[in-house]
Amino acid sequence: MTHFFSALGVEPLLKILQQSGDPTAMYTGPEFTIQFANNAILAIWGKDESVIGHRFENALPEIKGQPFADLLKQVWESKEIYEANEMPATLDIHGEPITSYFNFTFKPILNKEGDIYCILHTAKDVTELIRTRDAVLEKERKEEEIKKELRASNEGLRSNNQELYTLNKEYTVTNEKLGASNKIIQDLNLQIKKENNELLSGNRKFQDDITNLGDLNKNLASRNQELKDLNDTITQLNNKLSESDISFTNLIDQAPVAIMLLKGDDFVITMINDAMLALIEKDYSVIGKSLFEVLPELKGQPAAEMLIKTYRMGTPN
Repeated sequence: MTHFFSALGVEPLLKILQQSGDPTAMYTGPEFTIQFANNAILAIWGKDESVIGHRFENALPEIKGQPFADLLKQVWESKEIYEANEMPATLDIHGEPITSYFNFTFKPILNKEGDIYCILHTAKDVTELIRTRDAVLEKERKEEEIKKELRASNEGLRSNNQELYTLNKEYTVTNEKLGASNKIIQDLNLQIKKENNELLSGNRKFQDDITNLGDLNKNLASRNQELKDLNDTITQLNNKLSESDISFTNLIDQAPVAIMLLKGDDFVITMINDAMLALIEKDYSVIGKSLFEVLPELKGQPAAEMLIKTYRMGTPN
């Protein structure tokens, strides 16, 4: 090797390349004999200096079936440089096949007559760069999947909140009807009390007002029937209210999406279904606890701000 390159007058250059940290090799002849390989490229190959003087394919038998020998032949015949980025190469490193990625150049070196006398091979191992980039891309992909899941979950929550809002309106209307019925009962009780007082007063004149007493008894019977009818109405309203509560609970328990019901300024969890427990990876012990005590990581996130806005403004989001 020394004699070959001494004759070409490039021996000083080889000494520089030998000291370089950039992986470099030189091949001569159409058999691509390794005439030079610095320590950096030997480390990449997993070889020592004993490969120098051997044909490229014999020194690295594991590259058979890979494109490198054909590329060297292409450069030798065309006398045109070949450059590649992030190309995989599987090499036998300490008896184990290892695939790495390289940016490399096969550059033909020509003499004054324009004939090729060697190919200069320079390379850069970019394996870690690619793995880091792929890890970042995978992380971004997973983050995007999580964002999509959160958006779908938020959409489900908005839909469920709308249903809960409608149920609350019905619940409020039922309570208002119950309050109106109770007011009627109170008024009737006052009326009955008044009539009973009149009846007691009339008893002092029992003999004189026996006829009037009969009429009052008929009136009292009519009032009692009204009271009974109102009591029946109240019973029906209470049954409807009870059914509404059961339906509301069943709606949450059987809903196909994650739901929980929060109450008060501290957002205390009062109801939660299995789907939501699975989503937040908790159990029913969270009931009665503040949402931000159970999931402190929500603080400051858009979902938490949307929840607080919904509670304060009284409008679904």
